[in-house]
Amino acid sequence: MLNSKDAGREGERPSPPAGSESRIKVKAVLHCSNCGYHKTFSRTFERKDLDQLVVSAKVMSWAACDCGDLIEFSLQVEL
Repeated sequence: MLNSKDAGREGERPSPPAGSESRIKVKAVLHCSNCGYHKTFSRTFERKDLDQLVVSAKVMSWAACDCGDLIEFSLQVEL
């Protein structure tokens, strides 16, 4: 049951998290099993800039190694 303070806020959108809670930490790992190439990238994104994360992931997922194989791509996300 809602109390009178919450009744007026029923249609309002929740406010975005403040400070570090509004950031997403991402670690991308590129690895070639053929030649042993290994590279790690880290970045912090604001939640409002999530489209930048998506574009970066799409570009890295199609990366090719100098030896000619596609690079294995893994993404670690910390919310």
